[in-house]
Amino acid sequence: MYIRKLLQLLEKRTYLQAIDAILHYISTADNHVSSSSKILLDVGCGKGNLAKSLVNVDKPVLAVSYTLGIDIFLPSLLIAKKVYDDVLRCDIRFLPFRDASCDIVLASQIIEHLSKNDGLTLIKDLERISKGKIIITVPVGYNPKRHLEDDDPWQIHKSAWHPDEFKTRGFKVYGYAGARFLLGERGEFKIKSRMFAPFLFAMILLTQLITRKFVTASYQMLCIKNVKH
Repeated sequence: MYIRKLLQLLEKRTYLQAIDAILHYISTADNHVSSSSKILLDVGCGKGNLAKSLVNVDKPVLAVSYTLGIDIFLPSLLIAKKVYDDVLRCDIRFLPFRDASCDIVLASQIIEHLSKNDGLTLIKDLERISKGKIIITVPVGYNPKRHLEDDDPWQIHKSAWHPDEFKTRGFKVYGYAGARFLLGERGEFKIKSRMFAPFLFAMILLTQLITRKFVTASYQMLCIKNVKH
């Protein structure tokens, strides 16, 4: 029991999961979004799992008054209706929003599902739409996608992304989820053995201490940018 609690504590303290990484690093940004009437746009929201966790935390910079989730896959969007104030079905390659219309723009695990050109266009669109913060999570490098959740054809991975591609655009980039060489598709251990699972999890925690800054070796990366128009 004590070992399990210690591992859970280390998991949070090393910012292994996306939610913990975002909550930690969001406060290191250069400025804060105004506390009045903030809008959060979740691009490619899926079922809204990450946004649900974010909007329920007691953190002023994430205290939003209106949430909007957009996705093209209708079954996921119908579930997401319980999470957001509104949902919209649309193709994220053609975002129907005005310039500087949203305070916080979230794009979690989405741009790798686009071609490289479409992904770069999406990043420019996020920069155009946001008037505060952009939060992007994406695998480091190319992570093949062979199993499609809920038979969603949009789940296929089409592009690879690297830290420098975001750093050159003014994003601060952090690694999370541990070392890439330990994990395969869907974040599962490459070694399929229950016997080795505790050892592998300990390895993930230890490598996370390194890969959160040495992002090129990380399994996932978190990219945060403050936008000023």
